[in-house]
Amino acid sequence: MNPDTAKRPSLTGIKLGADPQAWEAAGFTVIGHALAVGGVTIEFTSPVGGIECLVFDHLPEGVTDLDGLPVKVGPALTEATHENGVYSIDQVVIATPEFDRTAQVMRDMGLGFKREAVRETEDGTQVRQGFVRSGDAVLEVVHAENVTGEHAHGWGVGFITADLDKAIHDLEGLIGPPHEAVQPGRRIATIRRDVNLGIPVVLMDPEPAEPA
Repeated sequence: MNPDTAKRPSLTGIKLGADPQAWEAAGFTVIGHALAVGGVTIEFTSPVGGIECLVFDHLPEGVTDLDGLPVKVGPALTEATHENGVYSIDQVVIATPEFDRTAQVMRDMGLGFKREAVRETEDGTQVRQGFVRSGDAVLEVVHAENVTGEHAHGWGVGFITADLDKAIHDLEGLIGPPHEAVQPGRRIATIRRDVNLGIPVVLMDPEPAEPA
C-alpha cells in the first residue's frame, strides 16, 4: 500500500527511562508506572535512559524502528487530571543526524511531513525541522550540527497546560520563567534539568483561539 494513502499511525505511548517520582514532583499524576495525557501514555521503564520507544495504534507490516528509534504497536491508557494543568502533548521532538534519511523513513511509515522549516538560533546555529501530526500530538523531527549519534533518537516532549502562569507559580523552583515560543501568540517555560525528568520537558500555553 502506498504510505501516502495509508491511514496515518497515531501516537499512543512513549516508553521512558526516568524516575516517576520526579514527574510526580513536577505536577504530573502517575498511576503505577505510567501517566496518561492527551491520548498518549508515558510508561516509565527504568530509572534512566530517556525515550526508549514510541508506541502507535498501528504500523506498516515489518516496521520496528523509526530510523533507529524503536517503535511498537499498543493502546493508550485512560486520561488523568494533572496538578500542573497539563491536558495534551504539543510535540514529541525527535533529533536526527541525517534529516533526509529520517524524513524518508517517516514517509514509508505513513508519517510524511506536513510542514518543514529552517530557523536560526540566537547563537547562529541552523536548525532544520519537519512536522507531522500523529494522533493528538505532533512529531517534530529536528536536525542541527550538534546532534550526535548515528540514528534518530527521542529528545524531548512539550506539554500544553491550561494555565501556564499558575503552573509556573505552583512549580516555583522547578521551572524557568516563560518566554515567547516560536509559535505566534504562545509562551513556553522549561522544567529545570535538575528536576531529573530524564528528557527536556517544556510547558506551553494553549494554541490561540484565532492563530496569527
